[in-house]
Amino acid sequence: MASHTETDRLLVPLDHPVPVIQILLTDGRCAPLSRESAPIQSVAVMRTGLLIGREVSSLQCIPLPKDRHASAQHARIWLHEDGRRVIIEDLGSKNKTFVDGQPIERSELSDRSVIRIGNSLLILRMHKSQRMPRKLPSEASQAGSLLLGQSPEMIELRYQLSCAAERHVPVLLMGETGTGKDRAAQFLHLHSAERNGPFRALNCATIPHALAESMLFGHLPGAFTGALQRHSGAFRQASGGTLFLDEVGELPIDIQPKLLRALEEGKIWPVGAHEPLDCHVRVVTATNRNLDLAASRDSFRLDLLARLSMLRIELPPLRMRKEDILILFGHYLGGLRRMTARLGEALLLYPWSQNVRELIAVTEYMKTYEGVDSDEAPLDLLSLPERFRLSAAIPIPSAQPTTQPIPQASRQPIPQTSRQVIPKSGPQQRVPEPALPASSQSISRYDESLLRRLLSEESGMIARVARRLQLSRRQVSRVLLRLGIDPKTFRKPQQPDSEEPRDSNR
Repeated sequence: MASHTETDRLLVPLDHPVPVIQILLTDGRCAPLSRESAPIQSVAVMRTGLLIGREVSSLQCIPLPKDRHASAQHARIWLHEDGRRVIIEDLGSKNKTFVDGQPIERSELSDRSVIRIGNSLLILRMHKSQRMPRKLPSEASQAGSLLLGQSPEMIELRYQLSCAAERHVPVLLMGETGTGKDRAAQFLHLHSAERNGPFRALNCATIPHALAESMLFGHLPGAFTGALQRHSGAFRQASGGTLFLDEVGELPIDIQPKLLRALEEGKIWPVGAHEPLDCHVRVVTATNRNLDLAASRDSFRLDLLARLSMLRIELPPLRMRKEDILILFGHYLGGLRRMTARLGEALLLYPWSQNVRELIAVTEYMKTYEGVDSDEAPLDLLSLPERFRLSAAIPIPSAQPTTQPIPQASRQPIPQTSRQVIPKSGPQQRVPEPALPASSQSISRYDESLLRRLLSEESGMIARVARRLQLSRRQVSRVLLRLGIDPKTFRKPQQPDSEEPRDSNR
Protein backbone atom coordinates (compact mmCIF):
# COMPACT_ATOMS: atom_id res chain seq x y z
CA MET A 1 0.00 0.00 0.00
CA ALA A 2 1.32 3.45 -0.87
CA SER A 3 3.05 5.43 1.82
CA HIS A 4 0.71 8.40 1.39
CA THR A 5 -2.46 6.45 2.09
CA GLU A 6 -4.84 7.71 4.74
CA THR A 7 -5.96 4.22 5.77
CA ASP A 8 -3.32 3.56 8.43
CA ARG A 9 -4.14 6.84 10.13
CA LEU A 10 -7.89 6.19 10.17
CA LEU A 11 -7.78 2.52 11.13
CA VAL A 12 -7.57 2.22 14.90
CA PRO A 13 -8.40 -0.79 17.08
CA LEU A 14 -12.19 -1.06 17.09
CA ASP A 15 -14.74 -3.68 18.00
CA HIS A 16 -16.39 -3.48 14.57
CA PRO A 17 -15.09 -3.54 10.97
CA VAL A 18 -14.10 -0.27 9.30
CA PRO A 19 -15.16 0.13 5.64
CA VAL A 20 -12.24 1.23 3.47
CA ILE A 21 -12.32 2.26 -0.20
CA GLN A 22 -9.12 1.47 -2.08
CA ILE A 23 -8.15 2.30 -5.67
CA LEU A 24 -6.89 -0.71 -7.61
CA LEU A 25 -6.57 0.84 -11.08
CA THR A 26 -6.86 4.24 -12.71
CA ASP A 27 -5.70 5.73 -16.00
CA GLY A 28 -4.92 2.19 -17.14
CA ARG A 29 -2.32 1.61 -14.41
CA CYS A 30 -2.55 -0.73 -11.43
CA ALA A 31 -1.74 0.07 -7.82
CA PRO A 32 0.59 1.10 -6.30
CA LEU A 33 -0.02 4.40 -8.09
CA SER A 34 1.75 7.74 -8.21
CA ARG A 35 0.51 10.80 -6.37
CA GLU A 36 -0.16 12.47 -9.71
CA SER A 37 -2.65 9.84 -10.87
CA ALA A 38 -4.17 9.09 -7.43
CA PRO A 39 -3.50 11.61 -4.61
CA ILE A 40 -5.59 9.48 -2.22
CA GLN A 41 -5.42 5.74 -2.84
CA SER A 42 -7.13 4.39 0.26
CA VAL A 43 -9.46 6.03 2.76
CA ALA A 44 -11.97 4.95 5.39
CA VAL A 45 -15.64 5.62 4.67
CA MET A 46 -17.23 7.98 7.18
CA ARG A 47 -20.79 9.20 7.74
CA THR A 48 -19.84 12.54 6.19
CA GLY A 49 -19.35 10.73 2.88
CA LEU A 50 -16.79 10.63 0.10
CA LEU A 51 -16.99 12.18 -3.33
CA ILE A 52 -15.29 10.37 -6.20
CA GLY A 53 -14.58 12.09 -9.48
CA ARG A 54 -12.16 13.80 -11.78
CA GLU A 55 -12.44 17.28 -10.22
CA VAL A 56 -12.94 16.72 -6.51
CA SER A 57 -10.57 17.79 -3.77
CA SER A 58 -8.47 15.43 -1.69
CA LEU A 59 -10.20 16.43 1.54
CA GLN A 60 -12.33 13.41 2.49
CA CYS A 61 -12.69 12.62 -1.21
CA ILE A 62 -11.08 10.38 -3.81
CA PRO A 63 -9.94 12.38 -6.85
CA LEU A 64 -9.24 10.65 -10.16
CA PRO A 65 -7.48 13.49 -12.00
CA LYS A 66 -6.08 11.34 -14.83
CA ASP A 67 -9.31 9.48 -15.62
CA ARG A 68 -10.87 11.25 -18.60
CA HIS A 69 -13.82 8.84 -18.53
CA ALA A 70 -14.85 9.88 -15.01
CA SER A 71 -17.23 12.79 -14.46
CA ALA A 72 -16.20 15.80 -12.44
CA GLN A 73 -18.30 14.53 -9.55
CA HIS A 74 -19.07 10.95 -10.46
CA ALA A 75 -20.35 9.17 -7.35
CA ARG A 76 -20.72 9.49 -3.60
CA ILE A 77 -20.11 6.84 -0.93
CA TRP A 78 -21.08 7.19 2.71
CA LEU A 79 -21.56 5.17 5.86
CA HIS A 80 -25.18 4.74 6.85
CA GLU A 81 -26.34 6.20 10.14
CA ASP A 82 -26.56 2.66 11.58
CA GLY A 83 -22.75 2.47 11.27
CA ARG A 84 -22.83 -0.84 9.42
CA ARG A 85 -24.04 -0.34 5.87
CA VAL A 86 -22.14 1.46 3.13
CA ILE A 87 -24.17 3.25 0.46
CA ILE A 88 -23.05 4.35 -3.01
CA GLU A 89 -24.96 6.69 -5.31
CA ASP A 90 -24.27 7.75 -8.86
CA LEU A 91 -24.38 11.55 -9.26
CA GLY A 92 -25.76 11.61 -12.78
CA SER A 93 -22.48 10.63 -14.41
CA LYS A 94 -22.24 10.27 -18.17
CA ASN A 95 -20.63 6.81 -18.10
CA LYS A 96 -22.59 5.49 -15.08
CA THR A 97 -21.33 3.78 -11.95
CA PHE A 98 -20.94 0.01 -11.86
CA VAL A 99 -20.89 -2.28 -8.82
CA ASP A 100 -19.76 -5.86 -9.45
CA GLY A 101 -20.35 -5.32 -13.16
CA GLN A 102 -23.89 -3.95 -12.84
CA PRO A 103 -24.93 -0.31 -13.42
CA ILE A 104 -26.46 1.27 -10.34
CA GLU A 105 -28.08 4.54 -9.30
CA ARG A 106 -28.09 3.90 -5.54
CA SER A 107 -26.99 0.67 -3.94
CA GLU A 108 -25.66 -0.94 -0.77
CA LEU A 109 -22.08 -2.19 -0.92
CA SER A 110 -20.88 -5.43 0.62
CA ASP A 111 -17.38 -6.53 1.53
CA ARG A 112 -15.15 -6.94 -1.55
CA SER A 113 -17.56 -5.06 -3.82
CA VAL A 114 -15.79 -3.97 -7.03
CA ILE A 115 -16.67 -0.43 -8.17
CA ARG A 116 -16.01 0.79 -11.71
CA ILE A 117 -16.00 4.55 -12.23
CA GLY A 118 -14.92 5.72 -15.66
CA ASN A 119 -11.68 3.92 -16.39
CA SER A 120 -10.90 3.31 -12.71
CA LEU A 121 -11.51 0.40 -10.35
CA LEU A 122 -12.04 0.63 -6.60
CA ILE A 123 -12.84 -1.99 -3.97
CA LEU A 124 -14.60 -1.85 -0.62
CA ARG A 125 -13.03 -3.85 2.18
CA MET A 126 -14.34 -4.23 5.71
CA HIS A 127 -11.11 -4.06 7.67
CA LYS A 128 -11.12 -5.63 11.11
CA SER A 129 -8.86 -4.76 14.00
CA GLN A 130 -5.82 -7.06 13.69
CA ARG A 131 -2.71 -7.66 15.74
CA MET A 132 0.38 -6.01 14.40
CA PRO A 133 2.41 -8.58 12.45
CA ARG A 134 6.05 -9.01 13.25
CA LYS A 135 8.61 -7.75 10.80
CA LEU A 136 8.60 -9.76 7.59
CA PRO A 137 11.05 -9.83 4.67
CA SER A 138 10.34 -7.51 1.78
CA GLU A 139 8.75 -8.91 -1.34
CA ALA A 140 12.04 -8.39 -3.15
CA SER A 141 13.75 -11.01 -0.99
CA GLN A 142 13.80 -14.70 -1.77
CA ALA A 143 11.21 -15.56 0.85
CA GLY A 144 9.05 -12.48 0.33
CA SER A 145 8.69 -13.07 -3.41
CA LEU A 146 7.16 -16.52 -2.80
CA LEU A 147 3.86 -15.14 -1.48
CA LEU A 148 3.00 -11.90 -3.25
CA GLY A 149 0.12 -9.67 -2.23
CA GLN A 150 -0.79 -6.88 0.17
CA SER A 151 -4.33 -7.94 1.06
CA PRO A 152 -5.12 -8.42 4.77
CA GLU A 153 -5.42 -12.15 4.09
CA MET A 154 -1.89 -12.41 2.69
CA ILE A 155 -0.39 -10.27 5.44
CA GLU A 156 -2.00 -12.56 8.01
CA LEU A 157 -0.82 -15.67 6.14
CA ARG A 158 2.80 -14.52 6.09
CA TYR A 159 2.51 -13.66 9.76
CA GLN A 160 1.20 -17.13 10.67
CA LEU A 161 3.87 -18.86 8.58
CA SER A 162 6.69 -16.83 10.13
CA CYS A 163 5.42 -17.68 13.62
CA ALA A 164 5.02 -21.39 12.79
CA ALA A 165 8.53 -21.52 11.33
CA GLU A 166 10.00 -20.85 14.76
CA ARG A 167 8.37 -23.96 16.21
CA HIS A 168 9.82 -27.38 15.39
CA VAL A 169 6.42 -29.06 15.09
CA PRO A 170 4.52 -30.41 12.07
CA VAL A 171 2.44 -27.89 10.12
CA LEU A 172 -0.63 -28.74 8.04
CA LEU A 173 -1.33 -26.38 5.15
CA MET A 174 -4.93 -26.44 3.95
CA GLY A 175 -6.50 -24.75 0.96
CA GLU A 176 -7.99 -25.15 -2.47
CA THR A 177 -5.97 -26.35 -5.41
CA GLY A 178 -3.74 -23.65 -6.86
CA THR A 179 -3.59 -21.46 -3.74
CA GLY A 180 0.19 -21.93 -3.43
CA LYS A 181 0.63 -24.51 -0.67
CA ASP A 182 4.01 -25.52 -2.09
CA ARG A 183 5.17 -21.89 -2.00
CA ALA A 184 3.91 -21.55 1.56
CA ALA A 185 5.96 -24.62 2.51
CA GLN A 186 9.08 -23.08 0.97
CA PHE A 187 8.36 -19.80 2.78
CA LEU A 188 8.12 -21.76 6.03
CA HIS A 189 11.40 -23.55 5.33
CA LEU A 190 13.27 -20.31 4.58
CA HIS A 191 12.14 -18.83 7.91
CA SER A 192 12.90 -21.90 10.02
CA ALA A 193 16.06 -22.98 11.79
CA GLU A 194 16.45 -25.62 9.06
CA ARG A 195 16.80 -23.00 6.31
CA ASN A 196 20.36 -24.11 5.54
CA GLY A 197 19.27 -27.74 5.17
CA PRO A 198 17.65 -29.40 2.14
CA PHE A 199 14.03 -28.88 1.10
CA ARG A 200 12.51 -32.10 -0.24
CA ALA A 201 8.99 -32.20 -1.70
CA LEU A 202 7.01 -35.37 -2.36
CA ASN A 203 3.48 -35.58 -3.77
CA CYS A 204 1.71 -38.45 -2.02
CA ALA A 205 -0.87 -38.71 -4.80
CA THR A 206 1.85 -39.83 -7.24
CA ILE A 207 3.35 -42.54 -5.02
CA PRO A 208 2.61 -46.11 -6.22
CA HIS A 209 1.03 -48.05 -3.38
CA ALA A 210 3.63 -50.81 -3.52
CA LEU A 211 6.53 -48.35 -3.34
CA ALA A 212 5.09 -45.88 -0.82
CA GLU A 213 7.06 -47.19 2.18
CA SER A 214 10.30 -47.35 0.21
CA MET A 215 9.92 -43.84 -1.24
CA LEU A 216 9.33 -42.42 2.24
CA PHE A 217 11.75 -44.39 4.40
CA GLY A 218 14.12 -46.02 1.89
CA HIS A 219 15.13 -49.68 1.55
CA LEU A 220 18.15 -51.94 1.73
CA PRO A 221 19.47 -54.09 -1.14
CA GLY A 222 17.44 -57.29 -1.43
CA ALA A 223 14.56 -55.96 0.68
CA PHE A 224 12.14 -56.93 -2.09
CA THR A 225 12.22 -58.15 -5.65
CA GLY A 226 14.05 -55.63 -7.81
CA ALA A 227 15.73 -53.84 -4.91
CA LEU A 228 19.30 -54.16 -6.17
CA GLN A 229 20.69 -50.97 -4.63
CA ARG A 230 20.24 -49.06 -1.41
CA HIS A 231 17.67 -46.24 -1.49
CA SER A 232 17.77 -43.50 1.12
CA GLY A 233 14.11 -42.38 0.92
CA ALA A 234 12.54 -38.93 1.25
CA PHE A 235 13.03 -38.68 5.01
CA ARG A 236 16.78 -39.19 4.89
CA GLN A 237 17.13 -37.00 1.78
CA ALA A 238 15.54 -34.17 3.78
CA SER A 239 17.53 -34.87 6.98
CA GLY A 240 18.47 -31.62 8.68
CA GLY A 241 15.96 -29.71 6.56
CA THR A 242 12.28 -29.77 5.61
CA LEU A 243 10.21 -32.57 4.11
CA PHE A 244 7.07 -31.34 2.34
CA LEU A 245 4.41 -34.01 1.84
CA ASP A 246 1.85 -32.62 -0.59
CA GLU A 247 -1.61 -34.22 -0.92
CA VAL A 248 -1.03 -36.11 2.33
CA GLY A 249 -4.68 -37.18 2.31
CA GLU A 250 -3.84 -39.56 -0.54
CA LEU A 251 -1.29 -41.50 1.53
CA PRO A 252 -2.16 -45.24 1.65
CA ILE A 253 -3.89 -46.18 4.89
CA ASP A 254 -1.39 -48.94 5.72
CA ILE A 255 1.54 -46.49 5.50
CA GLN A 256 -0.04 -43.94 7.83
CA PRO A 257 0.90 -45.69 11.14
CA LYS A 258 4.52 -45.89 9.98
CA LEU A 259 4.53 -42.19 9.26
CA LEU A 260 3.04 -41.54 12.69
CA ARG A 261 5.79 -43.56 14.34
CA ALA A 262 8.48 -41.66 12.42
CA LEU A 263 7.02 -38.34 13.58
CA GLU A 264 6.73 -39.39 17.21
CA GLU A 265 10.10 -41.14 17.59
CA GLY A 266 12.27 -39.17 15.17
CA LYS A 267 13.40 -42.51 13.75
CA ILE A 268 12.65 -44.33 10.51
CA TRP A 269 12.71 -48.00 9.59
CA PRO A 270 13.92 -48.55 6.01
CA VAL A 271 12.37 -51.54 4.28
CA GLY A 272 14.49 -54.59 5.11
CA ALA A 273 16.32 -52.91 8.03
CA HIS A 274 16.64 -54.53 11.46
CA GLU A 275 17.46 -51.32 13.33
CA PRO A 276 15.88 -47.86 13.13
CA LEU A 277 17.83 -44.86 11.89
CA ASP A 278 17.82 -41.43 13.47
CA CYS A 279 16.32 -38.80 11.20
CA HIS A 280 15.83 -35.22 12.30
CA VAL A 281 13.59 -33.51 9.77
CA ARG A 282 10.89 -30.83 9.82
CA VAL A 283 7.67 -32.21 8.29
CA VAL A 284 5.19 -29.92 6.53
CA THR A 285 2.08 -31.43 4.94
CA ALA A 286 -0.61 -30.04 2.67
CA THR A 287 -4.04 -31.10 1.47
CA ASN A 288 -7.12 -29.77 -0.29
CA ARG A 289 -9.28 -32.49 1.28
CA ASN A 290 -11.31 -32.30 4.46
CA LEU A 291 -9.16 -34.59 6.62
CA ASP A 292 -11.50 -34.26 9.60
CA LEU A 293 -14.28 -35.73 7.48
CA ALA A 294 -11.93 -38.41 6.13
CA ALA A 295 -10.93 -39.34 9.69
CA SER A 296 -14.59 -39.66 10.71
CA ARG A 297 -15.04 -42.09 7.80
CA ASP A 298 -11.92 -44.09 8.76
CA SER A 299 -10.15 -43.26 5.49
CA PHE A 300 -7.48 -41.29 7.37
CA ARG A 301 -6.07 -42.09 10.79
CA LEU A 302 -7.28 -39.72 13.48
CA ASP A 303 -4.10 -40.04 15.54
CA LEU A 304 -1.96 -39.17 12.51
CA LEU A 305 -4.16 -36.17 11.75
CA ALA A 306 -3.72 -34.94 15.31
CA ARG A 307 0.04 -35.22 14.94
CA LEU A 308 0.24 -33.57 11.51
CA SER A 309 -2.06 -30.69 12.40
CA MET A 310 -0.41 -29.42 15.56
CA LEU A 311 -0.38 -26.13 13.65
CA ARG A 312 -3.04 -25.64 10.98
CA ILE A 313 -2.76 -22.81 8.46
CA GLU A 314 -5.49 -22.07 5.94
CA LEU A 315 -4.48 -20.51 2.60
CA PRO A 316 -7.09 -18.04 1.27
CA PRO A 317 -8.50 -18.60 -2.22
CA LEU A 318 -7.75 -15.95 -4.82
CA ARG A 319 -11.37 -14.74 -5.02
CA MET A 320 -11.20 -13.79 -1.30
CA ARG A 321 -8.21 -11.48 -1.80
CA LYS A 322 -9.21 -9.44 -4.82
CA GLU A 323 -6.68 -6.70 -4.06
CA ASP A 324 -3.91 -9.12 -5.07
CA ILE A 325 -5.36 -10.25 -8.42
CA LEU A 326 -4.06 -7.37 -10.53
CA ILE A 327 -0.71 -7.44 -8.69
CA LEU A 328 -0.29 -11.14 -9.49
CA PHE A 329 -1.55 -10.61 -13.02
CA GLY A 330 1.12 -8.02 -13.70
CA HIS A 331 3.81 -10.10 -11.98
CA TYR A 332 3.22 -13.21 -14.08
CA LEU A 333 2.64 -11.20 -17.23
CA GLY A 334 6.15 -9.82 -16.80
CA GLY A 335 5.99 -6.06 -17.27
CA LEU A 336 2.32 -5.13 -17.34
CA ARG A 337 1.13 -2.82 -20.09
CA ARG A 338 -1.73 -0.42 -19.39
CA MET A 339 -5.16 -2.04 -19.24
CA THR A 340 -8.76 -0.90 -19.39
CA ALA A 341 -10.92 -0.92 -16.30
CA ARG A 342 -13.26 -3.33 -18.07
CA LEU A 343 -10.45 -5.87 -18.35
CA GLY A 344 -9.46 -5.39 -14.72
CA GLU A 345 -13.09 -5.74 -13.65
CA ALA A 346 -13.39 -9.05 -15.52
CA LEU A 347 -10.30 -10.35 -13.73
CA LEU A 348 -11.60 -9.25 -10.32
CA LEU A 349 -15.07 -10.74 -10.78
CA TYR A 350 -13.96 -14.07 -12.26
CA PRO A 351 -14.42 -16.91 -9.68
CA TRP A 352 -10.90 -18.41 -10.18
CA SER A 353 -11.82 -21.99 -9.30
CA GLN A 354 -8.17 -23.03 -9.83
CA ASN A 355 -6.84 -19.93 -8.10
CA VAL A 356 -3.34 -18.63 -8.92
CA ARG A 357 -2.61 -21.61 -11.16
CA GLU A 358 -5.46 -20.52 -13.43
CA LEU A 359 -4.27 -16.90 -13.36
CA ILE A 360 -0.83 -18.00 -14.53
CA ALA A 361 -2.47 -19.90 -17.41
CA VAL A 362 -4.27 -16.72 -18.49
CA THR A 363 -1.04 -14.71 -18.53
CA GLU A 364 0.64 -17.43 -20.60
CA TYR A 365 -2.23 -17.22 -23.10
CA MET A 366 -1.84 -13.45 -23.37
CA LYS A 367 1.94 -13.60 -23.73
CA THR A 368 1.53 -16.16 -26.50
CA TYR A 369 -1.24 -14.59 -28.55
CA GLU A 370 -1.60 -10.92 -27.58
CA GLY A 371 1.97 -9.57 -27.77
CA VAL A 372 1.87 -8.00 -24.31
CA ASP A 373 5.51 -6.89 -24.57
CA SER A 374 4.65 -4.21 -27.12
CA ASP A 375 3.81 -0.73 -25.85
CA GLU A 376 0.73 -0.10 -27.94
CA ALA A 377 -2.92 0.37 -26.99
CA PRO A 378 -4.00 -0.71 -23.49
CA LEU A 379 -4.96 -4.33 -23.02
CA ASP A 380 -8.72 -4.74 -23.17
CA LEU A 381 -11.34 -7.41 -22.66
CA LEU A 382 -10.66 -8.95 -26.07
CA SER A 383 -7.17 -9.88 -24.89
CA LEU A 384 -8.60 -12.54 -22.54
CA PRO A 385 -9.53 -16.12 -23.45
CA GLU A 386 -13.10 -16.59 -24.62
CA ARG A 387 -14.36 -18.12 -21.35
CA PHE A 388 -13.37 -14.95 -19.51
CA ARG A 389 -15.14 -12.73 -22.02
CA LEU A 390 -18.32 -14.77 -21.65
CA SER A 391 -18.03 -14.63 -17.87
CA ALA A 392 -17.55 -10.87 -18.01
CA ALA A 393 -20.79 -10.54 -20.00
CA ILE A 394 -22.62 -12.32 -17.16
CA PRO A 395 -21.09 -11.02 -13.90
CA ILE A 396 -21.01 -13.35 -10.93
CA PRO A 397 -23.33 -11.96 -8.22
CA SER A 398 -21.77 -11.22 -4.87
CA ALA A 399 -22.91 -12.79 -1.61
CA GLN A 400 -25.15 -9.77 -0.99
CA PRO A 401 -26.94 -8.29 -4.04
CA THR A 402 -25.36 -4.94 -4.80
CA THR A 403 -28.19 -3.71 -6.98
CA GLN A 404 -30.81 -4.18 -4.29
CA PRO A 405 -32.57 -0.83 -3.78
CA ILE A 406 -32.23 0.82 -0.39
CA PRO A 407 -35.59 1.00 1.45
CA GLN A 408 -36.97 4.52 1.43
CA ALA A 409 -37.15 4.65 5.23
CA SER A 410 -33.42 3.91 5.55
CA ARG A 411 -32.22 6.53 3.09
CA GLN A 412 -30.53 9.56 4.55
CA PRO A 413 -29.94 12.96 2.97
CA ILE A 414 -26.76 13.30 0.99
CA PRO A 415 -24.20 15.21 3.09
CA GLN A 416 -23.41 18.71 1.85
CA THR A 417 -19.95 19.47 0.47
CA SER A 418 -18.09 22.54 -0.61
CA ARG A 419 -18.94 21.75 -4.24
CA GLN A 420 -22.49 21.88 -5.49
CA VAL A 421 -23.76 18.61 -6.93
CA ILE A 422 -25.98 18.94 -9.96
CA PRO A 423 -29.38 17.50 -9.05
CA LYS A 424 -30.93 14.74 -11.07
CA SER A 425 -33.65 16.72 -12.75
CA GLY A 426 -34.61 18.28 -16.06
CA PRO A 427 -33.08 16.97 -19.26
CA GLN A 428 -30.32 15.11 -17.38
CA GLN A 429 -32.75 12.89 -15.51
CA ARG A 430 -32.16 9.23 -16.29
CA VAL A 431 -35.02 7.42 -17.98
CA PRO A 432 -35.88 4.29 -16.00
CA GLU A 433 -35.63 0.97 -17.77
CA PRO A 434 -38.92 -0.70 -18.64
CA ALA A 435 -40.23 -3.17 -16.12
CA LEU A 436 -39.27 -6.75 -16.72
CA PRO A 437 -41.95 -9.24 -17.69
CA ALA A 438 -43.58 -11.33 -15.00
CA SER A 439 -42.14 -14.76 -14.26
CA SER A 440 -44.92 -16.38 -16.25
CA GLN A 441 -43.78 -14.34 -19.27
CA SER A 442 -40.04 -14.91 -18.89
CA ILE A 443 -37.61 -15.00 -21.76
CA SER A 444 -37.99 -18.76 -21.97
CA ARG A 445 -41.14 -18.15 -24.03
CA TYR A 446 -39.04 -16.65 -26.86
CA ASP A 447 -37.73 -19.27 -29.24
CA GLU A 448 -34.47 -19.28 -31.13
CA SER A 449 -35.98 -18.25 -34.45
CA LEU A 450 -37.53 -15.14 -32.92
CA LEU A 451 -34.22 -14.10 -31.34
CA ARG A 452 -32.40 -14.62 -34.62
CA ARG A 453 -34.96 -12.52 -36.47
CA LEU A 454 -34.76 -9.69 -33.96
CA LEU A 455 -30.96 -9.76 -33.99
CA SER A 456 -31.01 -9.58 -37.77
CA GLU A 457 -33.41 -6.62 -37.71
CA GLU A 458 -31.36 -4.80 -35.08
CA SER A 459 -27.95 -5.59 -36.63
CA GLY A 460 -26.89 -7.71 -33.67
CA MET A 461 -27.41 -4.95 -31.07
CA ILE A 462 -28.43 -6.78 -27.88
CA ALA A 463 -29.62 -3.62 -26.14
CA ARG A 464 -32.14 -2.90 -28.89
CA VAL A 465 -33.39 -6.48 -28.86
CA ALA A 466 -33.77 -6.29 -25.08
CA ARG A 467 -35.86 -3.12 -25.35
CA ARG A 468 -38.17 -4.72 -27.91
CA LEU A 469 -38.66 -7.73 -25.65
CA GLN A 470 -39.02 -5.54 -22.54
CA LEU A 471 -36.19 -7.42 -20.89
CA SER A 472 -32.79 -6.51 -19.50
CA ARG A 473 -29.70 -6.79 -21.65
CA ARG A 474 -28.27 -9.29 -19.17
CA GLN A 475 -31.25 -11.64 -19.57
CA VAL A 476 -30.98 -11.58 -23.37
CA SER A 477 -27.21 -12.16 -23.20
CA ARG A 478 -27.71 -15.21 -20.99
CA VAL A 479 -30.22 -16.79 -23.36
CA LEU A 480 -28.03 -16.10 -26.40
CA LEU A 481 -25.13 -17.74 -24.61
CA ARG A 482 -27.25 -20.75 -23.70
CA LEU A 483 -28.46 -21.12 -27.29
CA GLY A 484 -24.98 -20.64 -28.73
CA ILE A 485 -25.96 -17.54 -30.74
CA ASP A 486 -23.20 -15.00 -31.37
CA PRO A 487 -24.73 -11.54 -31.96
CA LYS A 488 -21.59 -10.40 -33.77
CA THR A 489 -22.47 -12.60 -36.73
CA PHE A 490 -25.52 -10.42 -37.35
CA ARG A 491 -23.44 -7.24 -37.59
CA LYS A 492 -21.74 -8.26 -40.82
CA PRO A 493 -23.07 -6.31 -43.79
CA GLN A 494 -24.89 -8.36 -46.43
CA GLN A 495 -23.00 -8.74 -49.71
CA PRO A 496 -24.85 -7.34 -52.73
CA ASP A 497 -26.56 -9.87 -54.98
CA SER A 498 -25.75 -12.59 -52.48
CA GLU A 499 -28.11 -15.36 -51.69
CA GLU A 500 -29.94 -14.92 -48.39
CA PRO A 501 -28.47 -17.27 -45.76
CA ARG A 502 -30.70 -20.05 -44.70
CA ASP A 503 -31.94 -20.27 -41.15
CA SER A 504 -31.44 -23.80 -39.87
CA ASN A 505 -34.49 -23.44 -37.64
CA ARG A 506 -36.90 -22.74 -40.45
